[in-house]
Amino acid sequence: MKLIWLSVAPWAPTGYGTVTRQVVKRIQAEGHEVMVACKHFHTGTVVWEGIPTIQGMDIDMLNRMVDNGEVDYIISLLDNHAMEGAPKNWISYTPFDTHKIPQSISRTLDKPLMIIALTKHGQSEIERVGYESWYAPHGVDTKIYYPDELAKEKGREKLGWKDKFIIGTVGVNYGDDRKNYHNLLLAFKWFHERHDDARLYMSVNPLHTDKNDTLTQEMLNLDLKDLMQWAEPDSYFLGRVGDGMLANRYRLMDVFCMPTKGEGFGLPLIEAQACGTPVITTGASTGPELCPNQYLIPVQDHEWEWFNKEWRPNVSAKSILEVLELAYNDPKRKEVGIQGCRDIQSYDWDIVFDTCWKPILKEIEGLKTKVHKIPNYKGLKFDGRIMMKDCKNWCERGCVVNFPLLFGEGESERPLLSRSYPIVPDKDGNLMVKTECPLHKWLSRKFKDEAKEAWNYLWGFPKVRQAFKDSELTDKHIMLDKIKIDFNDEYKWAMQSQYHTIAPDITKYMNGGKVLEVGCGDGKRVKDLIDKGINAIGIEINPVHVNGYVKLGDAEHLDFPDNSLGVVYSVDALEHLSEPLRAISEMFRVSSDIVINSITPVEDISFEQDPTHKVEWDRERWKREINEYGEIIDIKEPFTIIARKR
Repeated sequence: MKLIWLSVAPWAPTGYGTVTRQVVKRIQAEGHEVMVACKHFHTGTVVWEGIPTIQGMDIDMLNRMVDNGEVDYIISLLDNHAMEGAPKNWISYTPFDTHKIPQSISRTLDKPLMIIALTKHGQSEIERVGYESWYAPHGVDTKIYYPDELAKEKGREKLGWKDKFIIGTVGVNYGDDRKNYHNLLLAFKWFHERHDDARLYMSVNPLHTDKNDTLTQEMLNLDLKDLMQWAEPDSYFLGRVGDGMLANRYRLMDVFCMPTKGEGFGLPLIEAQACGTPVITTGASTGPELCPNQYLIPVQDHEWEWFNKEWRPNVSAKSILEVLELAYNDPKRKEVGIQGCRDIQSYDWDIVFDTCWKPILKEIEGLKTKVHKIPNYKGLKFDGRIMMKDCKNWCERGCVVNFPLLFGEGESERPLLSRSYPIVPDKDGNLMVKTECPLHKWLSRKFKDEAKEAWNYLWGFPKVRQAFKDSELTDKHIMLDKIKIDFNDEYKWAMQSQYHTIAPDITKYMNGGKVLEVGCGDGKRVKDLIDKGINAIGIEINPVHVNGYVKLGDAEHLDFPDNSLGVVYSVDALEHLSEPLRAISEMFRVSSDIVINSITPVEDISFEQDPTHKVEWDRERWKREINEYGEIIDIKEPFTIIARKR
């Protein structure tokens, strides 16, 4: 086979760099053509120890190589969400460093031909969200990483710490402090106050990868300069950290401590154990799996990981201190190191490749001739459809349809016919809509497009077509393309009018003139005002709600004369608009007195919960913009601005 390995450069002194060179060399030895496409490398081809290496972050270029027959498959070892698009013929070797698989990763898993998990924990998470995966852990070269007492003593003498208790760590100092180095330094400060023989060895780049020096500043702040030693400051960036050097660093440590907040794998954990060094690490993520007989730090807290939008475990400096104490005072600490060395022998690279990668490569070879007879139902998306639970908010009849399973659907899966409802194919594959269901008036453009794409794909399976060959639809069905009602792409916008947002009582501002609600949805608030004897009307962009007191209208182009209305108000509408300033201007134009807007500002916790919120303005910005048109006379909660026209 002709393969591209999409990851970091094989010469990179990182975990991914190690895996790249170890796996790619062995793939070559099996007789396959393989090149590495990597980040941080711009043009040309470099052959490094027999491995052709090219610039690899241009997915379009790699896909053209597939189209031209230069490559059969692309195997990626990168965060899926970090890639700009999906490679063709993609095999995803899928890392994630949160405890649960984040949506930023899970939503990409319908695209690869094959998914490979790095750990058993990762495999269980991938299966939890509905996908099958193979398993291939990272490994360690046990011919390089092994216990060596002589090298241990030489390393300690070189540091000048022969008789000290050396706590060590190895890793890359990233700006988000995923390795939790800041808490490690604080824990070490407290630990040294109890044990003056303690020293800290950091095989870590002192500056963050973004060149920030907060870690060194913390060292100085805690007065640790004389109690710590760093590896050569530039060795990471200059690529001078080799496997032999790293092995000797692990050996000189009394304990290896990595209080990580999450790992895709955690290569240093098995490298340290291979050298016979006891390990202290976080009791979550991959820690319990890779270090079953080592010192685990209990997880008592979690923090929000902003990029992946998922919680990840975090251990405090106090928790780290407690486990350092446990290891320091453990009379069987040496036996813990010996047991760790035994535990990780199955991670030897030769064993990993023979037991995991060879079967995977054989499976990849078979993909060319493999006939996919069962549809990938999980990969079919209906994100534009109103959710079934939302139907209950407004459908009095309720859904009484029993949806049968199509060929190849699992009992545990939500039936495809349910997800596509009320859109169904007739016996010829034409998409029809059941008009008995009120939902037929709520078909967003996105849902229509998704349904067409899904059924076009499914119609390519003979047994799916067979299921509909005797289908006789009633006259209560119409063709999908004849339904002209359109909403924008997010179902929540179509449903927005059904969410009765909490708003303060504004009736005291009604001055006897005509009242207009902009973006009134189903008109419930308008009807309540009318029932109180107030002359009120609403406009709504959704034609379904048009009635005697709700008119079809657009907030950004109000069809009313200047100064023709008394009070003009909106509830949870402005933050959804593409041009909120135009809408504000229009509201003040048609009002002769009071303009009221209830708004969800960006700092409100509910802002992120609605994907149709477009206007990322905080409270102060909303106040400034509205103040340009009128004098703000009151502010109520939930955030509501009452202004008088100037």
